[in-house]
Amino acid sequence: MKLYTQYLSALENLRKGGKTIKKAYFTSFNLSPEFFETYILPPLLEEDIPDNSFQYETLNVKLEELEKKLDLKVFYDANMMQLNEQKRTILKFNPILMTNEQGKRKGLFHPKVIYLENEDKGILFVGSGNLTLSGWGRNIEAFEIEKDIEKNSNLYSQIHNFFIDVEIQAQLRRNRILKPVNYDNKCNFIYSFENDFENSQFLKNINANSSSKLYVWSPYFSENAIDSIIKRNFSQSQNIYIIPDLVGNIKKIRLKKKPELKQIEFYALKDQDSSEMNHSKVWITDNKIGIGSYNFTQEALFGVNFEAALVRDVKNIDLELIKIDFNEMNDSEFDAEKLELNTNFDVVFELIANWENQTFKIVYIIGREINNFTIILPSGIECAEKNINSLSMYEKEKIFRALIKNKIFKVKHQNEVVYEGVIYEVSTKGFREPVKIETINDLFISFLDKNEPFSSKKLKTRTINFDENSNEIQDNQIDTSYLNYYNLFKGFENLKSKLTEDERDLKHYCFTSGNSISSIMVIIEEYRTKHHNLFTYLFIKEFNLLVQEINKIIRNKKFQIDKIKEIDNINLNLEPQDKDFLRICYGQTKSR
Repeated sequence: MKLYTQYLSALENLRKGGKTIKKAYFTSFNLSPEFFETYILPPLLEEDIPDNSFQYETLNVKLEELEKKLDLKVFYDANMMQLNEQKRTILKFNPILMTNEQGKRKGLFHPKVIYLENEDKGILFVGSGNLTLSGWGRNIEAFEIEKDIEKNSNLYSQIHNFFIDVEIQAQLRRNRILKPVNYDNKCNFIYSFENDFENSQFLKNINANSSSKLYVWSPYFSENAIDSIIKRNFSQSQNIYIIPDLVGNIKKIRLKKKPELKQIEFYALKDQDSSEMNHSKVWITDNKIGIGSYNFTQEALFGVNFEAALVRDVKNIDLELIKIDFNEMNDSEFDAEKLELNTNFDVVFELIANWENQTFKIVYIIGREINNFTIILPSGIECAEKNINSLSMYEKEKIFRALIKNKIFKVKHQNEVVYEGVIYEVSTKGFREPVKIETINDLFISFLDKNEPFSSKKLKTRTINFDENSNEIQDNQIDTSYLNYYNLFKGFENLKSKLTEDERDLKHYCFTSGNSISSIMVIIEEYRTKHHNLFTYLFIKEFNLLVQEINKIIRNKKFQIDKIKEIDNINLNLEPQDKDFLRICYGQTKSR
């Protein structure tokens, strides 16, 4: 079964009997904001897969509502955020930069773990797939799932300790108070991040009992280190079967030299599809299986990287393998296949944007210390660190408006960008501006509901389909051509029903709501430059009739609100039958 299906099933299981999900923790090496916010976050919040900006706003509203009810955290390697993607929600993503005691960068934050918990029990996912479309839909990945984890169990303590150390690495806590655990039971959650070249807890667990065979799935290897790893940790009598990722059409392994030990051989699974990346990290002996993030590298196995895996007892695993020839890579091929970081930062900053008082706070998190730096804010405004709270009202307004769509900030030192990350938004409830309609399609979708467009529960316009014969997550776009006469008239009828005689509410209705009158005017003005038909005429006519009602309220109540201008000069060339239709509807055919 597909990982996404299992994820949805886990959420459903935890909600049985009216229970609620209290904790949801995610770790990933590579993080795609678009993938997480589009596919992972909505079902967790019991919302539909978003199709437009309004529906992402629904997620923001839900996040504000659940702030104190759901403990939700996402962690990723600080150099592996896909910063070219748009981040649409206020959910905080926590970057982790692995450093040594001197504050210098070392290793990678590499675990791929999901932990979900309700009032009584938890569900654990441990595997090789990152929180990306490739990790969940394109690559060949392996995940182990442990259900019904009791809070007094040894496994729960292991998970608890893991996230304590994750939060310490993310600088979210300082005190490292771990629960006592042992590794004698049949299922263990193993993790490592501290250098120990003589004592790998993961390898000790995998090789706990005598075994004649070791099977390893790994796409990456330490160059010239496989022999030494085997000699140091395994018996010479053990047969080592390595199932690598075969790179593209060349069918080569990411190694420049074949290991010298004769006990090491390379195999492929029968019917293995080499067109897809085999990103799995699986270790199997006669009686143990370990699935997680551990590649066959020194960095993974001996505590340079932060890694995690679930190791459990197994019996009689039957694998259909085919021996393959070792085709070494040349230098250029090897260099092209090396794992490359998205960025190369050795410092992490956090920029906090406070919506209530429109202030910013820049916080040094970890890495090399940098002084006298410049911050590049949304809208392109740059300011020195010391001037972050001396911005003008105009600059603040410009930045916070841009923040709705662009949540990326940069830190520049000596004309070099030394860090780039996502702004952390606080005090959003009641102060953050909503996403506004941008297209006519957005407007007509908002017409479907009498509420604010971002609070609609009816806007399920996208689904995820899993083809059992494919590893792709297929994005099924339902036809969003809502532009018809019924929705036009019904939409404006809904807008009229929301008219209020409260001055403050009317201002919101006209200028600041998600589908404000001012926003609708912009949409219409843009639409009529390209379309000169009856539909456009009716669009403008209904808008003007609504404006007349608004202005009547403003005049009668003597509100301190500027009257809304009607859209004039329609100037459309209508067909004779169109004029007849208008005569029936409005008793006129002339444009105003």
